[in-house]
Amino acid sequence: MTSEPPALNLTEEQQHTASLLTRLLGNAIADRYIDFCRIAAGRVDLKVPFPLAAHAVRELEGTLRNVLATPMDARKEQPANVKLVKIARKPSRHN
Repeated sequence: MTSEPPALNLTEEQQHTASLLTRLLGNAIADRYIDFCRIAAGRVDLKVPFPLAAHAVRELEGTLRNVLATPMDARKEQPANVKLVKIARKPSRHN
């Protein structure tokens, strides 16, 4: 059973997004999203929040890219390769 991300200081839409991220991609990504939302909304008491917000977005993007890298890198066979495979599978006439 996965726990839902904490809803403190998030809008209803952000809570829903965080919940979906938790279910689809896990707590690590949802937690980064929640952190970014709080930083972007100014709910973290910082004098200069923008560099930290940018870092949070880069962390979120990097984690998402790692999670999605395998499915997105799948490629359809190239037509040239298909022809070579068909040629290789033909029985030899020299048998």
